[in-house]
Amino acid sequence: MFWLTITALAAEPLLDHMDGHFAAATDTMSDVSTGEFERARMEVSRLDHEPPDALGEELHAYVAGVRSAARAVAASPNMQEIADAVGQLGTACAACHKAAGGGARRAPRFDRDISEYSEQRRHMWTLNWLWYGLVVPDDGAWEAGANLAALPPARYRRAGAQRLVRAYETAARDAGEAKTDAERASTFGAILATCAACHEATGVSLSP
Repeated sequence: MFWLTITALAAEPLLDHMDGHFAAATDTMSDVSTGEFERARMEVSRLDHEPPDALGEELHAYVAGVRSAARAVAASPNMQEIADAVGQLGTACAACHKAAGGGARRAPRFDRDISEYSEQRRHMWTLNWLWYGLVVPDDGAWEAGANLAALPPARYRRAGAQRLVRAYETAARDAGEAKTDAERASTFGAILATCAACHEATGVSLSP
């Protein structure tokens, strides 16, 4: 899992706070992708706290939105709902970043050559780019993830896995067409749920 430091462009004391938020949200997303739902529910609780004193009151409503989205993740009873809730969490984070004039402390590279990566590692990078694009938000990262998602997936022999591959291909096409935060949140949730379901069906885990 790659780590990119997210920060609101504000006072220095906020940097560690924002780093911690991005780590917690990304760990939550990763746990859901591999079907570790209980761990994801524990991880997302790190986002449900009062805002730091250094954060201006004008951003408190956005923090409340992030906290509400985190609670929705924790309360989701099944695979599809928790995946969808993670997508909504990403847009809640993005709304706060937009309001704060936020961005990345160091920019990602989208030209990384992953042609020799395994199917699972390629999917990991796909999720990472899409997630970064959703949360920052960053159109270049989202487009990089959508391009990776559009690459043909492996063809598994199990009937259930084949059905999930078709669902993944549909969601991948949607990623390439998604432009608004709402469309991207919905598409990300669909891809994330498909990843979790496929790992469950095939017994494949996503290793960093």
